[in-house]
Amino acid sequence: MRRDGSWGTSLCVAVVGVFVACGTHEDVPTGWAAVQNPVLAFEDVAVKDAFAIHEGDTWHFGYSAISDAPPRIRLGFSTTANLRDYVEGPVLDDAALGGLASPDVVRGPDGRWIMTYNSHTHDLGSAQPKLYYRTSSDLSTWS
Repeated sequence: MRRDGSWGTSLCVAVVGVFVACGTHEDVPTGWAAVQNPVLAFEDVAVKDAFAIHEGDTWHFGYSAISDAPPRIRLGFSTTANLRDYVEGPVLDDAALGGLASPDVVRGPDGRWIMTYNSHTHDLGSAQPKLYYRTSSDLSTWS
């Protein structure tokens, strides 16, 4: 249902089979047929555990970014206006924790975005992975 109470045609995008991002047909970028599968990919980084949020004119992606230089999982972020051309944002990494992975984002009651993610078994305190969180007002800068 749209904000004005009417029903519109919905379009959903599944990326890597892990999440679905939905919007009305008005949200679809011009040239939808030009969008390729996979929607987001890199030559030197594997992408998994992704989320996508459409805010204003921008799609915000967050994901587990797996690379060999050095071998570790980090939190990667990218933005796009057309689901074809991406701008990579800063990567969140913590070598002491053995890597960060599996971001999940929701909007909090105060309007800020809340991201949870996990660490790996090299984490402090025990051999058990931990769950962490960060907040953001713009989906780009995280606490």
